[in-house]
Amino acid sequence: PLSLQAQNFSYLKHYTTNDGLPHDVGYNLMQDSKGFLWICTDDGLARFNGTDFKTYRSKDGLLSNYPIDIVEAKDGTLWIGSWKGGTNYLRNDSIYTANIDVPAFRVSHIEINRDKLVLSNEENLTLMYKRKGGQWRLLNHPKKISLVLRKDTSLTYINIATFDPTKHLKQLLFTK
Repeated sequence: PLSLQAQNFSYLKHYTTNDGLPHDVGYNLMQDSKGFLWICTDDGLARFNGTDFKTYRSKDGLLSNYPIDIVEAKDGTLWIGSWKGGTNYLRNDSIYTANIDVPAFRVSHIEINRDKLVLSNEENLTLMYKRKGGQWRLLNHPKKISLVLRKDTSLTYINIATFDPTKHLKQLLFTK
């Protein structure tokens, strides 16, 4: 016999602009390594400490008040992709603009791993960058990149010319 048990949530708080959230439309939600919740909204990036919201907007250094995605790098830096602005990063409560040689203007997804940065937009155009000195340099031609599922079930971006059915199970995304 199989026995299952679930948690019983007796209270769930619904937060709105009345509670300090900058907008009622949100996109991505992430909890960082310090325990803060970060919410990308239609009027800025909100940080929630469990009690209060702090909002970051263009006046604080964001390239756009429409952040769509946020991710934390291993060093604790938060990377922010904006719908109408591009890419920022937040470190020690200050916002900076990423130095990218060929920036994406409408970033809907962002990933970072050490010296590699991946940005994509609403059209699934995927741009891969490598950090060289203080600048992020474009690695690929955006028309030749694909997201694939490897046989070990990990996701990876590859140049479509290197797709190998003996190593890759499935092509998940092909950019124009």
